Amino acid sequence: MINLLNIMRALADPTRLRIVFLVLRLELSVGELVQILDQSQPRVSRHIRILDEAGLLERRKEGSWVFLRPGAVLEDGRLTSLLTEADVTQAKAFQKDLARLDEVRNARTNMAASYFAAHAEEWDFLRSLHVADSEVEAKIAQIL
Repeated sequence: MINLLNIMRALADPTRLRIVFLVLRLELSVGELVQILDQSQPRVSRHIRILDEAGLLERRKEGSWVFLRPGAVLEDGRLTSLLTEADVTQAKAFQKDLARLDEVRNARTNMAASYFAAHAEEWDFLRSLHVADSEVEAKIAQIL
């Protein structure tokens, strides 16, 4: 059951609203949100916890990184359409966030391009190291 009061309380804070606004556009790590919002990591993490508890965000761990994506409350689309269709052209904080989001997106693209450029010569070898999960599972079943 959706707790409307918790959702509204979570969205009532401008920083949390900005976080949801950003995560609806791109899955972001906590560090990237810190960079975009220009706030401390503990402060951003506190906001993330509140949004997570309200079902607005979901955390996904990848190694030592924590990535954020829209949560269950945003999956049905009703609230999402309200947030994505909002006119934020007059809101300076949102405009700065969007500019910084573009910087993060560009940094990711450049980092990926640099990685592949650095490993292009050995790419075929790296790909040869990959074994399909089905083959690994079949071999384990055979051994067992």
